[in-house]
Amino acid sequence: MAKIQTVNAIQEKLMGFIKHLNMTIRGKKDDLAWLQNINNYAFLKEVSTESAKSVEKFCRYTVESYYQILLKPSVDGVEYTNNSYTVEDENITNLLSEIISNDVWINKNNYNNTEHDIKVVLDLIVIGLLVAINRKNLFEELKDILSEISHTEVNVKDDLVIIYEILSTKYSAEEKNNIIITDEKVNQMMGLLDFNLVKTTKDDENEINYIKTNFKNSHHVKDYLINDNNYEFFKIENKLIEEKFNPKELDTQLLVHGTKKKNILSILNSGIASQPGYISSGSMLGVGAYFARLDEVGKSMQYADQFLLVAEVATGKEYKLSAPCDGRKLLISNPEYQSVHCVAGPYLRHDEYCIYHDNQIKVKYLIQIKPTTEEIK
Repeated sequence: MAKIQTVNAIQEKLMGFIKHLNMTIRGKKDDLAWLQNINNYAFLKEVSTESAKSVEKFCRYTVESYYQILLKPSVDGVEYTNNSYTVEDENITNLLSEIISNDVWINKNNYNNTEHDIKVVLDLIVIGLLVAINRKNLFEELKDILSEISHTEVNVKDDLVIIYEILSTKYSAEEKNNIIITDEKVNQMMGLLDFNLVKTTKDDENEINYIKTNFKNSHHVKDYLINDNNYEFFKIENKLIEEKFNPKELDTQLLVHGTKKKNILSILNSGIASQPGYISSGSMLGVGAYFARLDEVGKSMQYADQFLLVAEVATGKEYKLSAPCDGRKLLISNPEYQSVHCVAGPYLRHDEYCIYHDNQIKVKYLIQIKPTTEEIK
């Protein structure tokens, strides 16, 4: 009985969202105020795989309706036919395909994985907000909410393009309500990305050897998850992030960040968010982007499943702590500092860095972990 009530509650809140969305598009200010209230989206954190599965047909029907209104014209346009993204290295092409498929689509081999059903609920909310923004030019009114729900930083209207295009591509080739990944769809998506993955060169050799040496010196219980024989470096080129990086010319250092593979595409395209909609790697220093030292790589590996990211981080003047606190508030009160560094001690076994501004983070390397047979077992 409790499960039925939970499902009914989720569906009721989704119906409420659609009602307020439609009234907003018709120009009702009270309903716009409702859409602008982040508290009305709190139920998304409570959506379970069971409740999502139960309302999946409703969500898919509604998503498809919004898709027809907003997204299909993009699919039918010339931007896809003119896109070309060629990578000479087959390994990089395969890696990009894997990253894209983990982030964007349900494929025929993992369609029964209920983790993906929750994404349909999120897509419904995101597409609905895009409809409102495009129909009534409500960008300023709804951009913060869209950032929160999509986990993508939205500052200017051009930032909507990547969300718009991902959804367009995602729903462009549905067959019997199953989203099937195809090589054509992967190629379409590649043409929309703001980053390039490239093989490392001799110019990167010294830096990579420095990183590997530090990895070997790591002293963390999860170090066994990464070893020198089972990972490969790829260099990340993202001109948009490079242009915005470190405007105050602060001192920088290389740090490591671990995350699940479903988040990699977003990070490579938009960077590591310092104000994510949720924190999956820790919260002891408040809402921010968390990093570990290279010689404590195991700390980041405990949050990763297939990839690690090495970033150049503008730590600047560090506020060093020995106990947890809200670092964001701390730096507001002490503007002479640019980052928080919680030092290992009685409260923390390993050092932790936290950054609160996106332009202090530039991801340099994607490391693909290749587990051994023993680790898989």
